[in-house]
Amino acid sequence: MNWEDSVGPRSLPPIDESDLFDAIARTFIPRDFGQDDRVFGSRYSRIVRQRADRVMNEVFESRPEQFENWEGVLYWTIETFLALREELDELARETPGFRFAAVGFLDPKYEPNAFGVALFSSQPAGAYQQAETRYLRIPGRLFRRRGEAEIRTPIVIRPCLVTQHALPTHHMALGTAACWAKSRIHSSTPIGPGVLTAEHVAGAIIGAPVSFGTHHGKVLDVAPSGGIDAAVVSSPEPYNGTQRLQTKRLVAPWTDVQFSGMMTKQPPVQTKVTMTTDMLGILNSPRFPVKLILAGHGQSGDSGALVRELNGFNVGDGVGIYTDLFTNVAGQTGGIAQHLHQVVEVMDMELYE
Repeated sequence: MNWEDSVGPRSLPPIDESDLFDAIARTFIPRDFGQDDRVFGSRYSRIVRQRADRVMNEVFESRPEQFENWEGVLYWTIETFLALREELDELARETPGFRFAAVGFLDPKYEPNAFGVALFSSQPAGAYQQAETRYLRIPGRLFRRRGEAEIRTPIVIRPCLVTQHALPTHHMALGTAACWAKSRIHSSTPIGPGVLTAEHVAGAIIGAPVSFGTHHGKVLDVAPSGGIDAAVVSSPEPYNGTQRLQTKRLVAPWTDVQFSGMMTKQPPVQTKVTMTTDMLGILNSPRFPVKLILAGHGQSGDSGALVRELNGFNVGDGVGIYTDLFTNVAGQTGGIAQHLHQVVEVMDMELYE
């Protein structure tokens, strides 16, 4: 993606912490509960407030140091997803080859230079020459307070080919380990330690052998079927995880990230998260895989690499597992990563480095 030419976070209206809290709290309120001002003025339940406070504290504890208008990007992302949930079923039915929807900064070379919604599709061509741009109405509380009835953000179809970035056979010798992991840690039979990687690298059959070149391991655990691309594999290397790896719950579009895979060891790939799929209140659900859309990509063999937040020259929390290359009909490329905190939630994990 041509992110250097994007309008970026500066284009989004600034907000304050109370606006972000309201948006986070709204993700915990059922659709049929109502979303007018009376709800937010008098009917917050104690549970909603407690959950929103917990998430708010967690989000601000890991706030990126060098991220202009970070609160505004998170707010717009949340509000857009809440509005998109009302329209997504119809959009999916109307879009041939629909794969998933993502929210964030669009590609200014082929799409409106704006913050918007991209419908990823496997249709071969033609979607960039749409007769007219569609828009999503966002009736956010912030906008009503400012006297605006609604905000509209563009919706585009992004036809592309998605290619898994393992090498042709499913061996760790041909993929990348992200970090050490233990899964099902709160069960009576915890699993691991092993190395975390993408499921399409290791395979989905527990107990199946996995090659590490001259040595072998085996698949210890896999994420539930349905699109979460993660597996834990025993390693011939002695376990040496000495420090807990923290993960980021809410990943804002425009976050700087870095990953280093088997094929791109040095220098590592440094790029941006440009969009995310819906991550609001569903990170603990195996039915809704959450993806991060990256401006840059790795090479075949990099699948499974740990994607980490980049703060200046320092790496921070883990945000994803690199999995795929996507190529649009104009030949522009980008990367896809599995949301790492979702893997931790769904597989009941602790991660180590």
